[in-house]
Amino acid sequence: MKQDEAKFWKQDPAVIKAELLIQKQLTCESSVLSPSLQSDFRRVLVFAPRLLEDLMKMAVIPHNEQGHGWLSPALRVIELSQCTLQAVPLSARKSTSEDTAPLIAGYALVTQAWQKLLFH
Repeated sequence: MKQDEAKFWKQDPAVIKAELLIQKQLTCESSVLSPSLQSDFRRVLVFAPRLLEDLMKMAVIPHNEQGHGWLSPALRVIELSQCTLQAVPLSARKSTSEDTAPLIAGYALVTQAWQKLLFH
């Protein structure tokens, strides 16, 4: 866990900011943000649907020669979309540790995309 935490804090500060703002949305705690962060928070939410749509486009790409392996990532993107747009915590999902990895990987991609669009 400590290694993951160290990796997190070594990221670009804008990536960290975007990720923490997304976490505020997912935990329904946006009301505690300072006024200066509220404008960034609104920008994150404005771009969310478009970025989640692009994440879905990546998720449905077949992962092997037979064209299989796209359904699980696509379902995770749908869950992330619902959680983000409805402000439902990720912890409210019924999940196993097996199906969390694709969601977290997708979440990281979305966070990086938001960072590039919003803060640079």
